[in-house]
Amino acid sequence: MEISKKMLGLNILLSQVILIVIALGLWVILKSLDREIVLAEMFKMDSLSKAIITLAVGSAVLIALQFFFLKYLPKESLFDEINLILMDKFSLKELFPIFFLGAFSEEFLFRGMIQPILGLWLTAVVFTLIHYRYWRQVFILVEVFLMGTFLGVAYAVSLTLWVPVLCHFIVNMTTAYWMKKGTFELI
Repeated sequence: MEISKKMLGLNILLSQVILIVIALGLWVILKSLDREIVLAEMFKMDSLSKAIITLAVGSAVLIALQFFFLKYLPKESLFDEINLILMDKFSLKELFPIFFLGAFSEEFLFRGMIQPILGLWLTAVVFTLIHYRYWRQVFILVEVFLMGTFLGVAYAVSLTLWVPVLCHFIVNMTTAYWMKKGTFELI
């Protein structure tokens, strides 16, 4: 059964809203346990130059990692039907808000709420496990773990959630651009 563009968009929106609600719920629980996580603090940028450098380096590392996986690993080991449907049904312009919302919701939950509690490495593991649709694709899981680790480092270094959000968004948009332009094919 083929999913319509509208239904796919609604499913994506709903899943990202659920992640944001989980993050806010976790924030409320932590606040009640006297674990103060100040939302405004995670979005504050104390050092613009540090944020820009971390964003540039983080994005370059993630794009290089993505390039390596797409160029040197067998196509079938990176095949993901949902990503291919996204590439087929949505233009780059339409993917822009989808990818931004996805990057924001995931980074808000994992880097903003979970990483201060579990630390960088365990958060990267949880980030990998939440991408359950890849459990049968070991190379994609390795890639997701490495990306989760680098995004965690970007947050730890920059001290602003905007850096991992933008790194995540940039790597997703770059990959979509490569797929749309035929630089890499997964089928």
